[in-house]
Amino acid sequence: MIVSDSDQYQPRFCIWLKSLGAANGDEVKMYEFQIWASSKAEEFKKINNIGPYMTRKEDHDRFTAWLDSQVTEEIARRGVQDDFNQAV
Repeated sequence: MIVSDSDQYQPRFCIWLKSLGAANGDEVKMYEFQIWASSKAEEFKKINNIGPYMTRKEDHDRFTAWLDSQVTEEIARRGVQDDFNQAV
């Protein structure tokens, strides 16, 4: 699939695109998003002691917010790391 600025995507997909640094016109593979989202959901459920299924809307909302914060922190760490590598 080709990322398009004119399309509207669901929030978790947008967070994944942000994690990749994807831009308009980039090609991404949907199965990679599905694998990423599933592994992140398992991680979130384990951390928060949630059973095999997230059935409550509150859990889904918390998961989406958690994903965004995780990706934001990862990008910030990469930025620091990238700056460090450029200085060396």
